[in-house]
Amino acid sequence: MVDRCDAASSVDAALTTLVPCPDGAIILAGSQAGVTIHDANSLEMLDRWKPAMDNVHDLCFHPDKKSLAVAGGNPGQSGIVELVDWPTRELKRRFEGHDDIVDSVDFSSDGKQLVTASADEVCNVFATSQTKPLIRYTKHSKGVRSVRFLPDDRTIVSASRDETLRVWESTSGNTLRTLHNHSAEVNALALRPGTQDSLPMIASAAADQTVRFWQPTIGRMVRFIRLDSEPLGIQWSHDGSHVWAVCRDGVCRRIDAARVEVVAAEQLSGVWLYDVAIAAGVIACDSDGQLHRWPVDEFREENK
Repeated sequence: MVDRCDAASSVDAALTTLVPCPDGAIILAGSQAGVTIHDANSLEMLDRWKPAMDNVHDLCFHPDKKSLAVAGGNPGQSGIVELVDWPTRELKRRFEGHDDIVDSVDFSSDGKQLVTASADEVCNVFATSQTKPLIRYTKHSKGVRSVRFLPDDRTIVSASRDETLRVWESTSGNTLRTLHNHSAEVNALALRPGTQDSLPMIASAAADQTVRFWQPTIGRMVRFIRLDSEPLGIQWSHDGSHVWAVCRDGVCRRIDAARVEVVAAEQLSGVWLYDVAIAAGVIACDSDGQLHRWPVDEFREENK
């Protein structure tokens, strides 16, 4: 029920991405208005800043937790990633090389590389110490919505509006596998935590209203679940047992990854929910510029 949850206005623009700060007490949200900084418990906005781009579409902390990648750009013109010092927000480096907005960014686990996914149908791999791309991956036929390094740092998975996931080498750009099971554009990817000693698992969310679970290194779709609404953002629980999916109907759904069942659902908003993060509870953002939080005492295991 909505009255069990907290909500707070942020900006007069759709909030499209969330990331918790390293201490878990602060959460960052991105939008056309820039980046806003919120208390993770009260959702109160504490500060805001506007990077040198029209839209912010993704936020990602460097593995050392001392830098933040801010991804976005100017639609139809350029895609940009700014690497800023955290928490001073001083610009350290600016990565360009896209002709349209960057929708997703991710770091390799050693922090030496970052990969971008853009609406221009291209993924770029950069050394974090350089501003020119090392590799340009051009095998998608429509805009690329999400991208993730696998734990080996040599393999990348990208998801596109062309309905595919592609598995490729970060060093050469060679395609290893193409995964075709989705029947509509793919919106988001999430890497299951704690998979270093087993085959990595990726969850994907798509406009065909499914969340699918993959072992991408062997090209296997393990299982899938069809939801009552299109999932736009997904996030694994810290223990890798569940996936949180936020959907166009304003509902946040908790999916048991082994049983592929929705085990909890909450109507957080009357409009689209775009992204979800685990901080002081489960926090989601919507197309009206609001943040929503499920109380932490309902999901204590999420903060262990």
